[in-house]
Amino acid sequence: MSVFLPAPVPLDLPPGSPDGVGDLARVVASAAFRLALLDGHLAGPAAWAPGWLGDDAGAAVAQLGRLAQLVRDASSALDTVAGRLAEHSEALESARAFVRSLQEHQEADFSVAEYRLARLVDPAAQMSSVTEDPQAVAVVDELEAAEAGRRRQHTAVLEEVAADAARTAAVLADASSVVGGTGQRGDEIRAVVHLATLLPGWGDRELATRGRDLAGELLAMPSMEERQSLARDAAPFVTRPAFAGALLAGLGEDGIRDALSLLGDTPVAEGREMARLVAAAFGAAEPGASPGDPVDAALHAVYVDPDDPEREADLIAMGLAAVLASGAASHTGGPRPETVVGWARQMLARERMQAAGAAGPRAVDRAYGGSDDDRPTDPLARVVENLVDCEDPSFAAGLMRDREAWEGLLSRPWDDAGAGLTELVARAGADGGSAGDAAVRAGLASVGGGLFEGDPADRTVNRDLVDVVAPALGEAVAAHLPVVTSALTAVAHEPLPDGTGDLVRGLGYLTVDTTAAAAITASLRDWALVQPHDLSGTSAVAPLRAVAVPSTFVAVRQYGQRLAHALDCFEDKAAAELRQFRWDATAGLASNVVPGLVGVGAGALEGYLAIWWDMDGTWDDRVDRRPVLDAGDAARAAFDGLTAEESVQANAVSQQARAAYERASEVLGRPKAPVSPEHDYWEPATGGLSDLAEDRLTRDKQAPRRPRVSWLSLVR
Repeated sequence: MSVFLPAPVPLDLPPGSPDGVGDLARVVASAAFRLALLDGHLAGPAAWAPGWLGDDAGAAVAQLGRLAQLVRDASSALDTVAGRLAEHSEALESARAFVRSLQEHQEADFSVAEYRLARLVDPAAQMSSVTEDPQAVAVVDELEAAEAGRRRQHTAVLEEVAADAARTAAVLADASSVVGGTGQRGDEIRAVVHLATLLPGWGDRELATRGRDLAGELLAMPSMEERQSLARDAAPFVTRPAFAGALLAGLGEDGIRDALSLLGDTPVAEGREMARLVAAAFGAAEPGASPGDPVDAALHAVYVDPDDPEREADLIAMGLAAVLASGAASHTGGPRPETVVGWARQMLARERMQAAGAAGPRAVDRAYGGSDDDRPTDPLARVVENLVDCEDPSFAAGLMRDREAWEGLLSRPWDDAGAGLTELVARAGADGGSAGDAAVRAGLASVGGGLFEGDPADRTVNRDLVDVVAPALGEAVAAHLPVVTSALTAVAHEPLPDGTGDLVRGLGYLTVDTTAAAAITASLRDWALVQPHDLSGTSAVAPLRAVAVPSTFVAVRQYGQRLAHALDCFEDKAAAELRQFRWDATAGLASNVVPGLVGVGAGALEGYLAIWWDMDGTWDDRVDRRPVLDAGDAARAAFDGLTAEESVQANAVSQQARAAYERASEVLGRPKAPVSPEHDYWEPATGGLSDLAEDRLTRDKQAPRRPRVSWLSLVR
């Protein structure tokens, strides 16, 4: 068996250049020295901004103070860094010298081992191998032991260098915190943001320049992939007002509209960074005070054109939804609530103008169509979610302070069957100010004006949606009771003041919901208890307000029950007419093409089948089984608002309550339900013969007459 020398242990030098680190240490030390000199200058009289007055002087002094502190901190940090770098340079140089020494010893040991083995081998054999001679084995063992020692020493040296490098990196990372750094990649961006915050006099200009540059790059890059990359890099800047304002101004209305359209036509995951950029920019940008300010124009522009019949406007609405979703999911926030309200009004205006379209009023339907479950969220649903989550309820109330908004929201389809809209109504009602009052007033008026006796197709609100939001709207009414107490007082006057009629009728229908009725009734009872209760000077003609209002409310509830019954009947009538239309367009039309007496028979059969199958335009009249509230209920409601001592005047209170009820009932009237026509059993049997006879008579009149032959002409 042969004996071989082992392979040399690798003894690589520690990574890094001692000279390079040393040069860097000297550069950093020089920078620290220069900053120390600057600190001395800033601490002098110039730091007091001589000649500056008022707020400008205060701002200048504050800026110089922050700058001086930054210079002082940076000088100290750089001094620490320079010292650490110098120490690391020395450690690195020492380690490299030690490793070179190990390399030299290794080379010498291998040379000696080869020489010793050479003396033990036959000249005809290989120099590096011998037969298993104990002396040869001893030489190899001795070399392997020396190599093991060198391996341990080399490893220890590398570990010491790595540990020293880690300590140096920690010092560098800690020093970078002076300018907002973290010791990670991207510190240049973080440093700019930090310095811009610390030194707005310099930073705002720098950030504005970067914002304008980004706008130009975005306008020049049509693909979403390129825009995504730019948006990702700009994320740390976009929350700064100067950057966000310059970005929006640089893009302009057309550029923003183009970005929104692209977002609306891109899957959410593929445009997320761009959507976050736009969301943060709309939230951070601050409009200027000058007329025609481009930032103000961008924030308040109409992006969703209500009259544009093309898909582009719907894609922009979808882009706005993506922006709102990204803002809600991001720590940077999104557009301001007032901006969201403006976008909502634009979407509602477009739906109002496009309601007659075959694709439907919603942007998500017009832009994507079909029933694909992967479609993006309805933009208005996203708006509702945003306003519901807003801490200030005045913005939800601000959106719903006019009837057009209510009618738009209550007449469109919702994927959640109106659950989000219910939350929005509750949120609007939570505003205790004038905006909440206006929202409640508009809500009641839209219900009263939109649900009327007549063709359901002519209603301006969806009755099912009204029923869904009724409990929340009832709670809102209870929280804004003066809106209805003033209206109930006005019911005693005829004619009603403008707008009061729809409001009161809406209140009546709202109370068909038992939850809403209970909330309003309880609130009215509490209201009546704190009203003046002196009956002196009052009468049935001029009742006490604490009596008149609860009594009138009972009349309004009675009107609401009768209105609900009438609406049910009109829906039955519309359903019957639709059945008749479909029958006439199919079976009825087919029977009319058969000629002669056969056609008469077919028509009679068709007519009787239509009667038998309820296709003749008739329906079963409903029996009104809804609750009836009469003058006695009004009197009891009036007593609920009186104390035990005041209720002794029962006769006077009852008279006033009954009189108020009767006057209110007269003013409101009684909704009239349609009555189904009777089945006409004779028409199928006689109608066909009458038509046949009429047709025969018509043909006879139209046929040319034979010329009459005169005997006189024959004689001639």
